[in-house]
Formats: sequence, C-alpha cells, structure tokens
Amino acid sequence: MIYEEYEAIWSKIRKIEKELFDLINKRDELFDMTQPKSSKFDKEIVDGKNPINTIEQYVIQKEYMNEKIAQLNQTLDDRYQILRRKRDELKLSLNIYDKIYYLRIIEKLSPKRMAYLIPCDISTLYKKIKNIVDKYPMLEDYLYDKKSFKKR
Repeated sequence: MIYEEYEAIWSKIRKIEKELFDLINKRDELFDMTQPKSSKFDKEIVDGKNPINTIEQYVIQKEYMNEKIAQLNQTLDDRYQILRRKRDELKLSLNIYDKIYYLRIIEKLSPKRMAYLIPCDISTLYKKIKNIVDKYPMLEDYLYDKKSFKKR
C-alpha cells in the first residue's frame, strides 16, 4: 500500500532532520567553546596531555561539519521531492486504506466527511482506522482526533 511507503519516507525524513539538527547544535557548541567567556577557551588538555587550541579545532571541524550539513540538506530536499510524488500517488489511489490515510493525515478531514468521500459507513471507517493504527501505533494521535474520533 502506498501509505506504508509514504510513512517509511516520512520516517527517514524525520531521522535526517534529527541528524541535521544535532550536527548544527554540535557546530554551535564548538563555536561557543572559542568565545573568551567560555570555560574551555584557549587551551584544552587531551588524552596525550598535549594542549589543543579550541579555535584551531573549531576551524578544522567546522569545514567538515559544513560539508556534512550540505549533504544532509541535499538528501532532505531529495526525500521531500519523493514524498511529494508519493502524496500525489496517495491522492489518486483507489485503495481504501490509502484514502483514509490521505484524507485523515494529509487533508485532516473529519470522520463524517471522510465517510462521505470514500464512501463507507462510519463503523467500517473506524475498523479500517483501527487496522492502520495496529500496524503503525505512532499514527494513533493523528488518526484519532479527540474532537472528531472516539477510540473504540
């Protein structure tokens, strides 16, 4: 089913975004170490008891980190392009699970509106949603909106 592929791509995007965020934070922390009021400013003793200048360390590692950040940004752009294509496929899919996923997660429609568009009765809709949630528990909060859906 297309929604499973969509969810897999979305999961990869979240991992890349987390890695990118962590790398940017690490680069910022490294920069902070070069500032005069930093507790680790100027010289730092390492394993071999040789002092390393934190400014030199920053300059060396900053270049590597910037290259890695550029790679991650490019990968993220590619994944978002794939995600947009999958979303278009999902929109045109005839599979009921794909329709439910698209209408609820992407379009954020109410259950009554979804039941009208699919078309199916509300109880069938709840059963299909339960099947999706059983397979992907992390979607429970998105599929079961407290205002419109009641867990059964």
